[in-house]
Amino acid sequence: MTPLLFPFTHLAPEMIACAARFFPHLSVYQPVGGRLPDDLQTWVRDGFLRIRVPVTDQDGTVVSAADEYQLWARQHQPGKDIRSILPDSARRVPFFDDSAPSQILAELRAGQEGAAGASPRLFNARLFLCLAQQLDLDDREVQLRLKRAEADSNALMDELNPGDGPDGFSGLANLGAPPAAAFDFMLPERLAAWTQLFLADRLDDALLLTTSLSVFTDAIRSRDEARPLARLNLDEGSEPEASPGQGRQASLLDEIERAAREAFQAPASAAGNPDFPPGDKAELTIYLIPDADLRPFLAELAGVPHSAPADRPSQGVVVGFLDPGNSVKKPF
Repeated sequence: MTPLLFPFTHLAPEMIACAARFFPHLSVYQPVGGRLPDDLQTWVRDGFLRIRVPVTDQDGTVVSAADEYQLWARQHQPGKDIRSILPDSARRVPFFDDSAPSQILAELRAGQEGAAGASPRLFNARLFLCLAQQLDLDDREVQLRLKRAEADSNALMDELNPGDGPDGFSGLANLGAPPAAAFDFMLPERLAAWTQLFLADRLDDALLLTTSLSVFTDAIRSRDEARPLARLNLDEGSEPEASPGQGRQASLLDEIERAAREAFQAPASAAGNPDFPPGDKAELTIYLIPDADLRPFLAELAGVPHSAPADRPSQGVVVGFLDPGNSVKKPF
């Protein structure tokens, strides 16, 4: 079973560190190869992050389209477009004008039309994920700057109010954690685009790990048979000094797989409370959806058509929620 981040292609380093306390490795999709963000490079070299690029053709075209789109957005030129970016000129290509966002999002959910129709949909999915990943990187940079400004402001207030004097303006610098909405921006579109990449991959046995409570809740509520497997805190993971891929993380993943098999074979009456929610102190919550196949389940959840028949008995779907609430409150 491969722990697989969804529906994002970027994870902040402090969240990766949190995931590394529970898992020996974590797979992350990239819409194109060779564009891995710098803050993920160390985790790749250490062997914890495993980068998967399911579609490798037209990488340069996708990158060029993303760069052009961002340039257009910065320049606010409604008439600017990119023409002939797909090899089949007979098919309509994305025009980057006022209708571009709705066009891209509509094509993410377009029906399957065989191999010829899959190429434009995958292209748009990869383009969208490139833009979404850049948005995540920009948002993280904003948060880092806000944290630095907060630290500078607190230091200045300490100088202005030394000792046990009045609090003064110190309360103005308390920015707190990023709002939950920061993790939920355009989630349906992200999930649809991410699922297009997943369906193009050959990965059939994955533990779906998300930092979005909305996505996690939608997943476990999509089937009545969803069963809780575990709620774990950081102190139940590995020691901070443990090497990735060793110790408690590896055995924990084995325990999750074993619990999933046992729960899959157990009668529904033994499933426990299906409304078992993530708790304030639980950094990791794991559920099993026994009566589901991974690919059709994700396609249905994302609203993406998937007509391939199941070629094996249902293995169940394991979904995990890595709580960002406790992690984003830690210093960047």
